Amino acid sequence: MPTKILAIQPLPARRLARATGYQPKAGAPPGAIAAAGPGGSLKTAAANQLLGGEQPSNWPGGHRRLCSGAIQGAGAVTRGWNAMKKYLLAGLLAVATGAATPLPATAQGPTLLNHVALYVVDLQKSADFYKNALLLPELPEPFKDGKHVWLRVGPHSQLHIIQGNKAQAHDINTHLAFSVPDLPRFMAHLDRLHVRYGNWRGEAGQTTPRPDGVQQIYLQDPDGFWLEVNNDKF
Repeated sequence: MPTKILAIQPLPARRLARATGYQPKAGAPPGAIAAAGPGGSLKTAAANQLLGGEQPSNWPGGHRRLCSGAIQGAGAVTRGWNAMKKYLLAGLLAVATGAATPLPATAQGPTLLNHVALYVVDLQKSADFYKNALLLPELPEPFKDGKHVWLRVGPHSQLHIIQGNKAQAHDINTHLAFSVPDLPRFMAHLDRLHVRYGNWRGEAGQTTPRPDGVQQIYLQDPDGFWLEVNNDKF
């Protein structure tokens, strides 16, 4: 954006002479600073100064200071505009960079459970238990290698059973928990299948009351993994 001098308006030479007593030199070249006759002005002087010209030696000191102040003011305007452009460019760069920056995890929402994988000894035996005892529906699995069975455990969650493990003991403190709407009815279902279950202390056929009133039972799958089934209504 070009810098313009707005503070000084053209001052005809005759008015300049009356006000200051200044008289242009005879034979001044065209375009000289404050040229004599109609159209001569301090505005022309300031423009010449910005273009590298010099003030005439016969200018009164007051007028030289006036023109110098105008030029300094124009320089300040120019410097201010340049600084503003730098801040503007820096702001645009910050906005562009921020748009490309991934959102923090807190802004993306909580993670959701996709699946739980159990590494088992006998794939078919474990799959039958979960499908028959826990009534989990089977899902298509992409491996097609005879070593995987996928079951649905929630609207968007799965249980992946994988063959290849060796027999080992498991602690009841590490367990998967499932909920049913009617726990006594589910217990009767396990009784018909002769699946052993009990409370936390291992008392067969008994439930464990949770502090919030939810009733729980515990059982083990063919590999000894512990499972909880409760009547939580969440």
